[in-house]
Amino acid sequence: MRTTSLVNANAHLSELVDAAEHGGKRVLILRHDKSAAALTRAQAERRLDALALALGGDPTISAVEDLIVGRR
Repeated sequence: MRTTSLVNANAHLSELVDAAEHGGKRVLILRHDKSAAALTRAQAERRLDALALALGGDPTISAVEDLIVGRR
C-alpha cells in the first residue's frame, strides 16, 4: 500500500484517485504521520464489508472505521 501525506494527496488527488480506480492501488493518507484516510477502489470496499459480514462481523462497521479507530 502506498502512503502519502495529506498535503501531497491534496496536490495530486486526481492522480491518486485514478491509481485507485483504474490501477487497483491502495493509498493511505497520513496527517501528522498518522492514518487519516484511505483511497481504494470502491468495489474493494464493498468486498471488504461483505467479507467482514461473512466472518460474523458487524455490518454497520466499515473497513474505513478501522482507520478512524487507529488514528485515535
